[in-house]
Amino acid sequence: MAITSNWSPGLHAPLDGLGLAEPLVFALTSAEGSCEKPNVEIFRRALERASLSPENALHIGNDPRNDYDGTVAARVDALLVGPDDGDGRRCVPDLFAASKTPSDHTP
Repeated sequence: MAITSNWSPGLHAPLDGLGLAEPLVFALTSAEGSCEKPNVEIFRRALERASLSPENALHIGNDPRNDYDGTVAARVDALLVGPDDGDGRRCVPDLFAASKTPSDHTP
C-alpha cells in the first residue's frame, strides 16, 4: 500500500505522527514527483517505485478528476470513495467498503 498525493513533502510528518507511515511501502507527493494528479506521469512514477505494472495496481481516491480519470488514463484500475453520481465511475460509499480485497473491485 502506498500514497500518491497532490501535496508537499510536508505530508510525511503527519503520516509519521499518526502512525500511518509504517504500513506504507512509500508516500509520493506531487512536489517530490515534480508533477501532480491527474497527470499520468505521477501514476507511472508511483508504479515504477512500487515495481508494479498498471494491471496489478488499484488506486483508491475521492476526487473524480484527479483520482479516477487520471488513474484510468494511466491504465490503472480506479475506485472512488463517495457517492455514485451515475457517471459510470466505479464507486464505494466509504473507506470501509473500499477496504475489501482489491480483487473484489476489479471489473
